[in-house]
Amino acid sequence: MKKLLTFISLALCSLTAMANDYTDKLTVTVNGESMEQQATITITQQSDGKYTFSLNNFCLESVDDDGTVSRMGVGNIVLADREGTTQDGITSISYDDIITITEGDDPSIDFWMGPMIGAVPINMVARFNDTQLYCEIYIDLMSLLGQKIEVVFGTEPEPVVEEEVLTDPVITLNKDVENTIHIAVGTTSSTTHTATTYYTINGSIPSATNGTAITEDTDVTLTLTCTVKAITISTSGMQSKMVSYNFGYVAPEEVSAPTIALKEGVENVVTITVGNTNHEDEIATTYYTTDGSMPSAENGTAITEDTDVTLSEDCTVQAITISSSGLQSAVALYRFTYVAPEEVSAPAISLKEGVENVITISVGKSSREAETATTYYTTDGSEPSATNGTAITEDTDVELTEDCTVKAITISTSGMQSEVVSYDFTYIAPEVPEELTAPAITKKEGVRNTITISVGKTSRDTETATTHYTTDGSQPSATNGTAITADTDVELSADCTVKAITISTSGMQSEVVTYDFTFEQESGINMSTLNPSRENQTIYDLQGRKVTTVKRGGLYITNGKKAVIR
Repeated sequence: MKKLLTFISLALCSLTAMANDYTDKLTVTVNGESMEQQATITITQQSDGKYTFSLNNFCLESVDDDGTVSRMGVGNIVLADREGTTQDGITSISYDDIITITEGDDPSIDFWMGPMIGAVPINMVARFNDTQLYCEIYIDLMSLLGQKIEVVFGTEPEPVVEEEVLTDPVITLNKDVENTIHIAVGTTSSTTHTATTYYTINGSIPSATNGTAITEDTDVTLTLTCTVKAITISTSGMQSKMVSYNFGYVAPEEVSAPTIALKEGVENVVTITVGNTNHEDEIATTYYTTDGSMPSAENGTAITEDTDVTLSEDCTVQAITISSSGLQSAVALYRFTYVAPEEVSAPAISLKEGVENVITISVGKSSREAETATTYYTTDGSEPSATNGTAITEDTDVELTEDCTVKAITISTSGMQSEVVSYDFTYIAPEVPEELTAPAITKKEGVRNTITISVGKTSRDTETATTHYTTDGSQPSATNGTAITADTDVELSADCTVKAITISTSGMQSEVVTYDFTFEQESGINMSTLNPSRENQTIYDLQGRKVTTVKRGGLYITNGKKAVIR
């Protein structure tokens, strides 16, 4: 496995100034892999009091598994004209800018990559005295070579004045607030100096000119995974150790709202689907109410799985989901309208009035306008159903030909059924058609001027018959003539036409019979012998009225006898 090793060769620039060499341990970290070596760094103070930092013949070395060393030349890195701040015998310089790496002069390197790279971001801080140098360098070659190079050199120089003690800042995770770190500032023991802590969240080295300055403990909320670095710097120029914290971003907890919906295919039932939290270490509970009040952890029914709720009246259902951390979802609201249960009326079976052997089946109904109802009936005594019997959707007359049991049921399109109604039908055999005999008119044998009218008869025992006759030639009827119910003798006093008819109580009529009657006269009395004006001779007409004159051919009563005038 190949390891990356950065070998840094330092050379002093030849300046008309004072230079100082520092030899110490150098730790180079490339993309997280670190190597250590001895190195010498030179700090040169220019004649104008500023400092130059030189890094010459900079190379990247790789060591193969067999120990072969390969060197790739980078070049010379020179940071000139750096202002220095000295306190307690320690001088601090820093650099945060872009430079161009120049070609090195090591004859063992054939090619120098630096000039081809172009402008390179450099972040550097260094603290030194005459004998010790501590330096941190951050070179960002990520966009160019895919590398981040961090260099730490030497040890912290000992201050000449020992009184001031500077504590390091401390970076910790705020466990009570998600995605928040707590930076405790470093402090100085000096009574004449103050300390400021500087922090960065982009992985760069914090300094008095880079990062956010704080003078008291501070909570910082972060929105991404990053490396937080902090350092404390005293007004004396003294710096603490730089501390680093690798922060892992945690997505904020989200709680989904529950849902409320009618349960499909089931009346007056709603389904409440519970909400959830996206944090595995949290538990979510859904609370619902049906009285319109606001649900909460203290109000409503708690559920942890989808639940069906049966309702019995119009109401407002509300639900909310609350996680164990106290985070709440939006409130779900559903206005429920109660649906009255469907009722299906039973059909009715009855005899059809005035018609023999016919029943009427009146269909049942559904109480719901959206449903239709069908009535099914049987005449064989079996149970009617949607698959047995005759289907009807309106009142129906059914003619029957024998004794039977009729049953009927009503079924709506929703499947709701009425009770089964039953009717025991008794068949009535039809009557023989009624026959009516006509009356008869005959001359009564042995009796002068008398006829016999024999009444007509009906063929039905349940009916009675009456015979009506006239002697004036008019048409007999129920309202005209003389009514008789038994054979009757009728004495006539003059020629006439006799008519007769028989009528039953059902209204049936016979034919009309006619008889032409001729009056028969007794032995005659001469008008000369019948004189109403004669003493002791009283004459009456057939109605019993006394007459004073008579006519030839007339029929009168005298001496208690009938006499015809000749």
